[in-house]
Amino acid sequence: WSRGPHHAAQLLLALKSSEQEEPEESAAVRIGADKDGDDDELDAEDDEFHSNSAMNVFRSLPGITTTIAKRAASKISTLAELSTKSIDQLTDILGSKPVASNLFKFLHAEAPPILEE
Repeated sequence: WSRGPHHAAQLLLALKSSEQEEPEESAAVRIGADKDGDDDELDAEDDEFHSNSAMNVFRSLPGITTTIAKRAASKISTLAELSTKSIDQLTDILGSKPVASNLFKFLHAEAPPILEE
């Protein structure tokens, strides 16, 4: 993002010399934890939610944030059920047409061939 090391040093000095306050660490962590930035602090109920293996797999799918996962958990009961849904049904479940479309493509993509050694 800079033309060279000297330019990068000048940019960093300019950034550090600004009079803007340093961000509050806890706020930065909350914002960085989820794309939506609207997750609350974890409580005892959320601990069980996050320890569920199926939910961890679900959250690793493309476009699935904590907020979307929580919303979808009340509408589907298994990952197998999720894979049977149409794009329109996924949009209703996930609350986002682009996320639903990307997830549908991911779930229905052909697996690459396995290379034998």
